[in-house]
Amino acid sequence: MTSLGEGASLQRLLPTLAPALALSILSALYYALYFKAGFNYADEGNYAQFAFELSRGTSLNDLPVSYGLLWFKAGEVLFRIFEPNFDLVRLIFFACILATTLLVYAALLMTTGKRMFAALLAGICALAPAFPATAFYGFCILINCVPQLILAQRIETARLRDAALAGAALAVSFQIRPDFGYIFAAPLAVLLLLAAWRGESERERGLIRFARLTSAALGAFVLLHIPGLIVAINDGYVGTLIGQYLSYPVMLADYGVRGVKALFGSTLVHDSGAGILLQRPRFFGAADSGERLLALLVYLPLTLIFAFAVSAVFRFRRAETPYAEAAVSLVVLVSGAAALPHYFFYRPDLSHIANFMPGFTVLAGTLAWRAAVRPGNGARWIITGTAAFTLALYLWIGLTTPGTGSIAGMMDRTERFDAANSVNVRLNPGEKALLEDLRAIIDANSAPGDAIVCVPYCPGIAFMTGRRLLFREQYVDDGVLLSDPAWLERAIALTREQRPPVVIVMDWAINGTDISRFSRWASPYMQLLESLARQKIDRPGLSIYLL
Repeated sequence: MTSLGEGASLQRLLPTLAPALALSILSALYYALYFKAGFNYADEGNYAQFAFELSRGTSLNDLPVSYGLLWFKAGEVLFRIFEPNFDLVRLIFFACILATTLLVYAALLMTTGKRMFAALLAGICALAPAFPATAFYGFCILINCVPQLILAQRIETARLRDAALAGAALAVSFQIRPDFGYIFAAPLAVLLLLAAWRGESERERGLIRFARLTSAALGAFVLLHIPGLIVAINDGYVGTLIGQYLSYPVMLADYGVRGVKALFGSTLVHDSGAGILLQRPRFFGAADSGERLLALLVYLPLTLIFAFAVSAVFRFRRAETPYAEAAVSLVVLVSGAAALPHYFFYRPDLSHIANFMPGFTVLAGTLAWRAAVRPGNGARWIITGTAAFTLALYLWIGLTTPGTGSIAGMMDRTERFDAANSVNVRLNPGEKALLEDLRAIIDANSAPGDAIVCVPYCPGIAFMTGRRLLFREQYVDDGVLLSDPAWLERAIALTREQRPPVVIVMDWAINGTDISRFSRWASPYMQLLESLARQKIDRPGLSIYLL
């Protein structure tokens, strides 16, 4: 029997939960419309093939650990329980998208206190969600943002469980994508120091309070790592796990240096010209209106992030609770900018902008609300208008252009396509013809379980035919000559030794430059294929070698 107190608490909670429930139901109905649309044999195929290899007993020591192990382990566990099934892959992606949407709602509710406003902006993230195969970007950002906001708002009354929740969230993000773990470790450290300094009473301040809060955060952090560590010890990949954690600071620094150099007209490249970063779209001198609009979407967030940082300083100086205000602003600022380097320096395309948007939506929404409710001059309407325009522009592009996780992905995809590992999707006629052709060639010239080659990035072709991949690396662009100069030599030796029955080379400009075509930067490998192949089959944009 429910007590009066419990009933009153539930009654107070219902208005907050109702928008979240509505978002969940409407999102699920929306995603069901295009859940089966398309087959991205690159990014989605990467995840599916990785989980497939793990479920078939391949050690993580023998696979390219490009993202956090927990992300791939989720797929492996489902594949072991239910057998490899592409629908399970999509379920993981869309569950991550839905969780991110609800966390955006929670974060904006905390920073603005307005349920409908928070639900409206979270709806943008639901309608034009992150690129499904990398939806963990937004999830890792928001899973840290919300607990750290709780800690920030209670900075003077912070409890051990607040610190523990933030530490637990940090542990999850480390295990999914370590770079976001490193990024959010910094604001958490600041929050713990601030909470120790600003305790309610003299007795509750100082080193003892800092030690207690830090112990709670670290304890939760370690506790959530224990299951993964036990599995790593049991399966013998502890070295791989540690190596991945240690590699991310170096990788982040490398991307930062290369990105800044590219920004100022200098690029860090291999002597062959390989390794050039994807170029940002141009506003002036754009080839068409589409490039111009994308350029706006690339650059406008920078102005809003800068405006938020400046406004946070002024807000701190006049706030009644300045340290709580500063703490909240710090978390929102880091959340809004956390994925900016990924799209601005590394891959300034719509997919990576979509990954950036959930965290940025929290920042833009918070900034717009603060500006709108503050009495003052016309500058507040400029800020509010810019934020609204940026989010509306993203929603328009995201809903009408493939590249996000929106319904744009179902455009013209009406033809059913079935393949191995329960790949059951709808494609457009051109996509269906290509995949049917590739499947027929692979089936005719290899057996299930054989190792084939799909370069530079098409592991989904192996997944949909039940084949393995010969190369450890599932993604090889021209930048591999910078990170692994011996890759070509190893690839040539392995291919010569193993003689994979089928080698597929898709010759697209993966980084938007001619040198990034596999046939250009990997020309010695192409020469090997020409000498070994018993038959070569050419198709538009790709070649198939039968060895």
